[in-house]
Amino acid sequence: MEIKGIKYTAPFFDGSGYAEAARQYVIALHKLGVPLTLESVSFEHARPDLGPGGVIINSLIDKKIDYNVKIVQLTCEHYPIYRETDVFNIGYSFWETDRICDAWVKYINTSIDLCFVPCQWNADAYKESGVKVPIRKIQQGIDPSEFENIKEYNIKGLSEDTYVFYSIFQWSERKHPLGLIKAYWNAFQDGEDVALVVKTYKNDFSEEQRQGIRNTIERLKDVMPMPKKTYPKMFFVFDMLSRPEILGLHKRCDCFALPQRGEGWGMPHFEAGAIGNTVLTTGMSGNMEFTNKENSYLLDYTWTPVFGMPWCPWYEGNQLWAEPDILQMIKLMEHIYNNQEEAANKGKLLQKNILENFSWKQVATKMLDTIKEI
Repeated sequence: MEIKGIKYTAPFFDGSGYAEAARQYVIALHKLGVPLTLESVSFEHARPDLGPGGVIINSLIDKKIDYNVKIVQLTCEHYPIYRETDVFNIGYSFWETDRICDAWVKYINTSIDLCFVPCQWNADAYKESGVKVPIRKIQQGIDPSEFENIKEYNIKGLSEDTYVFYSIFQWSERKHPLGLIKAYWNAFQDGEDVALVVKTYKNDFSEEQRQGIRNTIERLKDVMPMPKKTYPKMFFVFDMLSRPEILGLHKRCDCFALPQRGEGWGMPHFEAGAIGNTVLTTGMSGNMEFTNKENSYLLDYTWTPVFGMPWCPWYEGNQLWAEPDILQMIKLMEHIYNNQEEAANKGKLLQKNILENFSWKQVATKMLDTIKEI
């Protein structure tokens, strides 16, 4: 089909993964000359600094164009709300377990003509859950120029020579933050020149939410049989960072580490690899589109029922996600610290894979070709 124009619906001004992915897709499509109009929705009060890309996004909000394709990059319950008649409706969503809930299957099958997902992990899960409309994998991308001339993010009290493990995530059971911290505490108890930097938040960036995370860490210390004097250095970044600051954090650190239980894609892992850092994470789900045993350190896992996500109604009792091997993570953190040249070489291999195969121009072109084909 000929694409006259695209109306793109997404949370363009939020700080979520959905929002960042949608912004980058729109900018890539815009650079390819596709007529675009944007319909912005929002689920967050905080507003990140969008940098130069924000100028493009703002210029396309509610722009008057002739369009015959609509893309809704939101969770699936929004598809019947934002679908339009007399256009080709596409839904783009991400998921993190081995199947999607029955309600999502219904929303997809009755509200859209084409289902985009970012990875094969999602494509298989959606199909096995009962999705009948065409499903196509449209991966995430990277702008190589964005990873040049980055200014390092300053972390007060962190020595320049210290080897830095780090992680970026929203604090939830899916990201397994306590597994990360327990692995780190157990790996380094002998005064090694090492640190862990955690960029995180819960539901918002308030002091109350920050204190809740601090309290959780103190409770963990109370139940772990380790003298406090042996705890290795750990730094928390609770502030909302701008896009340049996030990239600067990647630049400042050495090894991205996250024993996640499931990812739709894994954008922080992806960006860490694009900047050339080592990645240590669970060997399953969305990140397997770009990580492998040659370019990353991957944790073994077992399947376990989903738990600890009561705030999200789309997690159900019949879903499974990964339980990563934390003992293995302890050993790999020790190995990475003691073999930093090997770890850095893995990071270079990952960087090469990402920069050569995942440019936004490549993935946006695939999106257009897929729409025309269907």
